[in-house]
Amino acid sequence: MKLIDYLKLHPVGLHGISRKCGCSVAMISMINTGKRKPSPSLALKIELATNGDVSRDILLFPEIYSHLENLESQIKPEFCKTLSRRIDNANFDNRRIESHGNT
Repeated sequence: MKLIDYLKLHPVGLHGISRKCGCSVAMISMINTGKRKPSPSLALKIELATNGDVSRDILLFPEIYSHLENLESQIKPEFCKTLSRRIDNANFDNRRIESHGNT
């Protein structure tokens, strides 16, 4: 999850995150808006302060993760349909095997 999304869901706010991480509110704000990237050690502190909800990888490599989010939004609907069909088929096959085993 991105830091901006975490802050929308949790009332801790910029001040709470900055206190937990030992850095300025301004730094967290710049990271939150994408104006700055955190150092690896600060990214880890943010990850720990958010109980892992905000991954240090997303903080350190936002361009990769935004690209993956775009791909996910394009692939997800069709993938979900395919996965659902496969699960339905597997359940049907299991029921068929079970019914033959009872005879």
